[in-house]
Amino acid sequence: SVHWESATPFVLTRHPKRHRDGRPKLNARGEQVDGPEEQVRREWANRQALNPDLPPLIHIERLEVCRLPGAQRVIPWSTFVRSRPGGKPPPVDFGCGFRLTFARPVSGPIALGYGAHYGLGQFRPVTSKPQ
Repeated sequence: SVHWESATPFVLTRHPKRHRDGRPKLNARGEQVDGPEEQVRREWANRQALNPDLPPLIHIERLEVCRLPGAQRVIPWSTFVRSRPGGKPPPVDFGCGFRLTFARPVSGPIALGYGAHYGLGQFRPVTSKPQ
Protein backbone atom coordinates (compact mmCIF):
# COMPACT_ATOMS: atom_id res chain seq x y z
CA SER A 1 0.00 0.00 0.00
CA VAL A 2 0.99 3.64 -0.41
CA HIS A 3 -0.79 4.60 2.83
CA TRP A 4 -0.09 2.96 6.21
CA GLU A 5 -1.65 3.71 9.62
CA SER A 6 -0.50 2.94 13.13
CA ALA A 7 -2.08 -0.19 14.57
CA THR A 8 -0.11 0.06 17.83
CA PRO A 9 1.59 3.16 19.25
CA PHE A 10 4.89 4.44 17.94
CA VAL A 11 7.07 4.89 21.05
CA LEU A 12 10.02 7.28 20.94
CA THR A 13 13.58 5.95 21.09
CA ARG A 14 15.11 9.36 21.90
CA HIS A 15 14.19 12.35 24.04
CA PRO A 16 12.66 15.28 22.07
CA LYS A 17 14.93 18.31 22.29
CA ARG A 18 14.03 21.55 24.04
CA HIS A 19 15.68 24.90 24.69
CA ARG A 20 16.64 25.75 28.28
CA ASP A 21 13.47 27.84 28.63
CA GLY A 22 11.32 24.81 27.72
CA ARG A 23 10.46 25.77 24.15
CA PRO A 24 10.80 22.88 21.69
CA LYS A 25 13.82 23.04 19.39
CA LEU A 26 12.55 22.97 15.81
CA ASN A 27 14.16 21.62 12.65
CA ALA A 28 13.90 23.14 9.14
CA ARG A 29 10.49 21.47 8.64
CA GLY A 30 9.13 23.17 11.77
CA GLU A 31 9.00 19.82 13.63
CA GLN A 32 10.52 19.27 17.05
CA VAL A 33 14.12 17.99 16.91
CA ASP A 34 13.96 14.31 17.90
CA GLY A 35 10.18 14.66 18.10
CA PRO A 36 7.91 11.86 16.93
CA GLU A 37 7.74 12.90 13.26
CA GLU A 38 11.50 13.37 13.00
CA GLN A 39 12.13 9.99 14.64
CA VAL A 40 9.78 8.25 12.16
CA ARG A 41 11.62 9.95 9.26
CA ARG A 42 15.00 8.94 10.71
CA GLU A 43 13.98 5.31 11.20
CA TRP A 44 12.58 5.09 7.66
CA ALA A 45 15.80 6.65 6.28
CA ASN A 46 17.79 3.99 8.17
CA ARG A 47 15.64 1.27 6.58
CA GLN A 48 16.19 2.85 3.14
CA ALA A 49 19.95 2.87 3.72
CA LEU A 50 19.77 -0.90 4.27
CA ASN A 51 17.34 -1.46 1.38
CA PRO A 52 17.61 1.21 -1.38
CA ASP A 53 14.53 -0.27 -3.11
CA LEU A 54 12.27 1.18 -0.39
CA PRO A 55 10.41 4.31 -1.56
CA PRO A 56 10.71 7.73 0.03
CA LEU A 57 8.37 8.65 2.88
CA ILE A 58 6.59 11.72 1.51
CA HIS A 59 4.03 12.61 4.20
CA ILE A 60 3.42 12.01 7.90
CA GLU A 61 0.13 12.84 9.59
CA ARG A 62 -0.35 12.47 13.36
CA LEU A 63 -3.38 10.42 14.43
CA GLU A 64 -4.93 11.35 17.78
CA VAL A 65 -6.40 7.89 18.51
CA CYS A 66 -6.30 4.34 17.19
CA ARG A 67 -9.37 3.55 15.09
CA LEU A 68 -9.97 -0.15 14.65
CA PRO A 69 -10.91 -1.08 11.06
CA GLY A 70 -14.61 -1.84 10.70
CA ALA A 71 -15.42 -0.79 14.27
CA GLN A 72 -16.79 2.37 15.83
CA ARG A 73 -14.41 2.00 18.78
CA VAL A 74 -11.46 4.35 19.25
CA ILE A 75 -8.56 3.64 21.59
CA PRO A 76 -6.32 6.39 23.01
CA TRP A 77 -2.61 5.67 22.42
CA SER A 78 -2.01 6.16 26.15
CA THR A 79 -4.05 3.05 27.04
CA PHE A 80 -1.62 0.69 25.28
CA VAL A 81 1.15 -0.93 27.33
CA ARG A 82 4.26 0.86 26.05
CA SER A 83 7.09 -1.01 27.77
CA ARG A 84 8.18 -4.57 28.41
CA PRO A 85 7.72 -5.89 31.95
CA GLY A 86 11.18 -6.36 33.43
CA GLY A 87 12.82 -4.88 30.33
CA LYS A 88 14.59 -1.59 29.79
CA PRO A 89 11.92 1.14 29.65
CA PRO A 90 11.67 3.50 26.67
CA PRO A 91 13.45 6.86 26.99
CA VAL A 92 10.06 8.60 26.92
CA ASP A 93 6.89 6.82 28.04
CA PHE A 94 4.79 8.35 25.29
CA GLY A 95 3.00 6.71 22.39
CA CYS A 96 1.44 8.28 19.32
CA GLY A 97 0.07 7.21 15.97
CA PHE A 98 0.61 8.24 12.37
CA ARG A 99 -0.67 7.88 8.84
CA LEU A 100 2.34 7.46 6.55
CA THR A 101 2.30 8.11 2.81
CA PHE A 102 5.02 6.74 0.54
CA ALA A 103 6.01 7.68 -3.00
CA ARG A 104 4.96 4.22 -4.20
CA PRO A 105 3.43 1.09 -2.63
CA VAL A 106 5.34 -0.62 0.17
CA SER A 107 5.10 -4.29 1.10
CA GLY A 108 4.73 -4.89 4.81
CA PRO A 109 5.11 -5.51 7.56
CA ILE A 110 6.19 -2.10 8.87
CA ALA A 111 7.16 -1.66 12.53
CA LEU A 112 9.11 1.35 13.83
CA GLY A 113 10.26 2.78 17.17
CA TYR A 114 10.89 1.38 20.63
CA GLY A 115 9.57 -2.16 21.04
CA ALA A 116 9.01 -2.66 17.30
CA HIS A 117 10.22 -6.25 17.64
CA TYR A 118 7.70 -6.84 20.45
CA GLY A 119 4.51 -5.51 18.87
CA LEU A 120 4.78 -1.75 19.28
CA GLY A 121 5.04 0.64 16.35
CA GLN A 122 3.12 -1.63 13.97
CA PHE A 123 1.53 -0.10 10.89
CA ARG A 124 -1.29 -1.60 8.83
CA PRO A 125 -1.94 -0.90 5.14
CA VAL A 126 -4.81 1.41 4.29
CA THR A 127 -6.56 0.02 1.24
CA SER A 128 -8.52 3.17 0.35
CA LYS A 129 -7.25 6.71 0.24
CA PRO A 130 -7.56 8.32 3.72
CA GLN A 131 -10.29 10.94 4.12
